[in-house]
Amino acid sequence: MSRMQNPSAALGKSRVKFFFKQWGGARKHLTGRTLDGRIYNEFPDRTVECAPESGHRMNLISAVQQTSSGFIPITALAGD
Repeated sequence: MSRMQNPSAALGKSRVKFFFKQWGGARKHLTGRTLDGRIYNEFPDRTVECAPESGHRMNLISAVQQTSSGFIPITALAGD
């Protein structure tokens, strides 16, 4: 995975909030959470939404199943 460069420039214009958890690897305590000299602790605003009613949920599930039935499985693309 390539290193992300200057997320504030890419995200700032669109006002997207960004949280950088930490660098991966075996020595996380050495790599820390700093990205380009900054610690990103932004979270999206919390919203409270009620779950859709059961009938509406079932319609949503059906729509997703119909849409995804045409997808090609990743394993087929990998040639395994």
